[in-house]
Amino acid sequence: MKEILTLCSKNIALFNMAFKNPKLSHEEEFRFVSLRKNDGTVSSELEINGVPYINCEFIPEYIQSVTISPTCDKSEKEVRAVISKYKPGADVKKSTLPY
Repeated sequence: MKEILTLCSKNIALFNMAFKNPKLSHEEEFRFVSLRKNDGTVSSELEINGVPYINCEFIPEYIQSVTISPTCDKSEKEVRAVISKYKPGADVKKSTLPY
């Protein structure tokens, strides 16, 4: 039983890294899971709390809408002003999630 639970928990962890809650479907993003450690050919530009990040090219045409967290300290008007520089007419709305 313990072996089955261990194998299941590993699969659930991988599943959680690769897929997201359907309620967060407005958060369109690219996700990937690497099962091997970096061999040193790609270095991160930034590390936050031990998590490495790399920069990717920003393509304004990909913006279709922006959803603001209810805890965001910026108003819809402020966010709309920033987004309009890159994608005029993009929809800006508040999230219905509690966080």
